[in-house]
Amino acid sequence: MLNDPRHCVLFTGYQAAGTPGRDIQRHGPNGGWVMLDGQRIDIRARVETVNGYSAHADQHDLLNFVRRMRHPPREVRLVHGDPHAQAALKAKLLEWAAGAGRSLEVTLGGDFLAEDTIRSRADRARA
Repeated sequence: MLNDPRHCVLFTGYQAAGTPGRDIQRHGPNGGWVMLDGQRIDIRARVETVNGYSAHADQHDLLNFVRRMRHPPREVRLVHGDPHAQAALKAKLLEWAAGAGRSLEVTLGGDFLAEDTIRSRADRARA
């Protein structure tokens, strides 16, 4: 997708330093490249950022966001924030789900990225 000029990558706000998102945001508009899963990918897709979505919502705001959903999710992937903050939010989300009688799976950013990397390697091995 990144190397296809027919696509647009849309970021909703801030991308942390040292992340692929920041590299794509910073270098993409200049015809740059990014390393993903050990592969260099040229960025030919349009790169846009929509501001106004707070990357600094606190734990309370994020919990309320989920609590107020008409149809709460069965899965949440936490991909932003430091590992301790992610773990704390995961615990609060699971506590809420248990108290509300809801089934919820919460995956932390590192867990999700590790699963994706393992899947990518397995797919390449089968090819």
